[in-house]
Amino acid sequence: MDHMRIQHLFNIINQFGAQGIGLNRLAYSKEERSAIQALYELAQENGWNVRVDAIGNLIIRREGVGEKGLPAVAFGSHIDTVYEAGGYDGVAGVVAGLEILHNLDDNEVRTKHPLELIVFACEESARFNKATVGSQVMCGKTSIEKITSLTDKEGITLGQALEKAEMIDPSLDPKRSNDEFLAFFELHIEQGLVLEASGRSIGLVTGIAAPTRMAVTVHGQASHSGSTKMGDRKDALAGAAELVLAVETAGRMEAPAGTVATVGTLQASPGAMNVIPGKAELTIDIRGTDAASKQKVVQHIKQAAAYLETQRGLSVSIEMLCDDPPIKMSDDLLDILADAAKRRSISFIEMPSGAGHDVMNVASLCPAALLFIPSEKGISHHPDEFSRIEDVALGAQVMYDAIVSVAKVAEGSEG
Repeated sequence: MDHMRIQHLFNIINQFGAQGIGLNRLAYSKEERSAIQALYELAQENGWNVRVDAIGNLIIRREGVGEKGLPAVAFGSHIDTVYEAGGYDGVAGVVAGLEILHNLDDNEVRTKHPLELIVFACEESARFNKATVGSQVMCGKTSIEKITSLTDKEGITLGQALEKAEMIDPSLDPKRSNDEFLAFFELHIEQGLVLEASGRSIGLVTGIAAPTRMAVTVHGQASHSGSTKMGDRKDALAGAAELVLAVETAGRMEAPAGTVATVGTLQASPGAMNVIPGKAELTIDIRGTDAASKQKVVQHIKQAAAYLETQRGLSVSIEMLCDDPPIKMSDDLLDILADAAKRRSISFIEMPSGAGHDVMNVASLCPAALLFIPSEKGISHHPDEFSRIEDVALGAQVMYDAIVSVAKVAEGSEG
């Protein structure tokens, strides 16, 4: 892998949105579409086929030399960012994919199966409060028609953003079928400390944690804070505080299974200093790769809610917002990646992913794999986000070997 070229590829992408603090390259913004255009032109210069579908996914295709109609071996990630972002989340996977294509050309390696580098649109939820939009539409988990009314903080709908955005072909249907793909790989920065703490170069992801989310409302009785005796109170916020600690306790109990639980928001009303809160609303996010463990947390929270009703005289309502199943990565692809790392004496560790990625959607179409490279101090979604070029290169090398193995080198091909 060419370290100088890898750095140059990062520079090509990260020149867009580099104003103010960190990078601001939101989905369908002028900055993000300009970066897509730069990659489109790069693909054309290298003789690769390239197109952009109706949701904004960029697909760079290197044709295979096998029989017509063979499914593609695909790989990729995203280049849109959160607000005030770093330059590696998503981008590292796209750069690794480009470097793989360059290496295949450099070494005159032809594969029987075609290869596709996919740069997914709107992976981050920063703009429209919905993540992995491009891959969800591609995999049929949603449709453009169902999400056009999503609105950003400026009041612009996703549909309006699509109409305004350049580098989008509205006539090109994003939806793909499972017979079009043989396998999919994604390289991503870890966004955590496991690799750094373990001293390993690569993380091979066994599964992706899925969220179970709840909206909880605690009903009490609003009354005057000075004239209501302590024994006569039905304080919804005090009850909610107990529930917050119950969520934390449940998460700690299930920590050995890798499950985490978080209260992300808490709103008390009527919200005056001299009024005992009559209502408190909180949202709970539970994540893990063990479905049974997640359900244990849910049951603990329900028991805590029942306790509040009995002991504090409060009423607690729970709305399940989602209960998504964890996504398992392909054991076969995991073995291929592990073999590639062993052959090159690259250290690795098997681990789950707490964060979601586009690969979790593509896994519904074909065998899929995710590999992590270290992110310094585990920092992500922040201007200080950093991964070494050497680590990007190691990850790209492991993925290159796996892709070539799956896509099958044609007879007489060099390399």
